[in-house]
Amino acid sequence: MPIALALGLAAYLAVSGVAKLAAPDEFSRVLIQTYGIAALPATVLAKLLPAGELATGTLVAMPSTRPFGLLAAAALLATVASFAAIAWAGGRRGECGCFGILRHDRLGAWTVGRAFALLALAIFLSAPLR
Repeated sequence: MPIALALGLAAYLAVSGVAKLAAPDEFSRVLIQTYGIAALPATVLAKLLPAGELATGTLVAMPSTRPFGLLAAAALLATVASFAAIAWAGGRRGECGCFGILRHDRLGAWTVGRAFALLALAIFLSAPLR
């Protein structure tokens, strides 16, 4: 398994999670405005999703938990990629919220493509080498 790619994915997830946890109210606003999620679920999700990213990144970073972490990353990224694709296909173009307070990118083809590319990476890394 290409360890450098796994560690890069772990770092991506950890940074993304920490940047969202640093400003959960701002991330909640993005979930409401860009993704159309109702206020109460958005408030809860604004704390759970970044905590999940951070935990998943930690699991991917550690060799003993990497296989489980990669499967968790694939599940998490499949969910995020699906939400981004559905929102974008529905004409939503607000902030994507991908990197919390670090960057204020807009939801678009690049965002959706990046999400699916990261999902493909997690799946590739979790496949057993024969």
